[in-house]
Amino acid sequence: MPLRGPGPGKLITSPIASPIVSFYAVVSVKKWFTTIREVSDLYFGIVGSSDVQNEEVLMLGNRENYLKNGNIQVDSERIKKVNTVVPPDTITFSTSNNWENFSNSDIVRGSVKVFDSGETKEFIGGVEFEINYKDGKIKRLQAAGTPGGASSSGAGVNSFIAEFFAAVNVSQVVKVYYDCYTDYVKGTDYQVNYKLGTLSRLADGNIQNGERVFVDYRVISNISDQIIVKVINQAHKFIMSRIDENLEGTENEDMKYAETYFALGLLANSSASDMVEAKRDSKASSAAETMLKIASVYEEKAWEFLAPYNIISSPRRAGAKIRKNLA
Repeated sequence: MPLRGPGPGKLITSPIASPIVSFYAVVSVKKWFTTIREVSDLYFGIVGSSDVQNEEVLMLGNRENYLKNGNIQVDSERIKKVNTVVPPDTITFSTSNNWENFSNSDIVRGSVKVFDSGETKEFIGGVEFEINYKDGKIKRLQAAGTPGGASSSGAGVNSFIAEFFAAVNVSQVVKVYYDCYTDYVKGTDYQVNYKLGTLSRLADGNIQNGERVFVDYRVISNISDQIIVKVINQAHKFIMSRIDENLEGTENEDMKYAETYFALGLLANSSASDMVEAKRDSKASSAAETMLKIASVYEEKAWEFLAPYNIISSPRRAGAKIRKNLA
């Protein structure tokens, strides 16, 4: 059975020509019931993820260039450059408020220019048209141009009056200029360290030394393995003080979930404290309260799995102690 808990290693050297002595030893190893991956994946389910778009990175040499975040979701990144040599699109509007597609997606904000077909008039963004930059779409907000006039025609006495509804569609052709982002290729142009959050250009790739690139990526849990190791060790120590020591190291599903949920409770409490210390405002306080509630839920779930094995006579006092430790 593979060992779950980490242990420090020690390199021992002896002088040359030292006598070699063989001996037998019994080594006692404490083994977790859970794993780092188990806790990390569930913690990610608590904190969720956040998306970053168009973070600028200066790619220097072949060294690792740091993003603003680590713990990036694998294959979530897009490394892009601005393509300024894009032929204009000719768009025909038939009605207002219908989206029309550009030839490209991922449009650079602030780069869009919309003209009439003869390029004699430039239209106003947010007034006469709207852009979906991510998907590369445009829609007309109102019919451009000078409004037409209407004249009345008299009807004879006793003429029959007919009422009807009519929808008038006025086609309009516009020419659109814009810049868009184009992607570089992982393994050909760059390589990425998802854990550390670093990018490095490859010498034979298309990213030039000193080039600015734009990066989209998804950040998952910003919790380190070292912290997870600490909370699992604390949860394991707490559990072993309350169950038969012979259970240590066994494949016990109840103990696995108890240890996992106690570890998650520790992490949630720690996150709540970090939120309050980082920024003392109403949003931070609300988020901290939510995390504390989550911590309480996970601790209760942990106790459900631990209870049948608990050899402490008063689980209420034990529960109070673990909650104090988790705070």
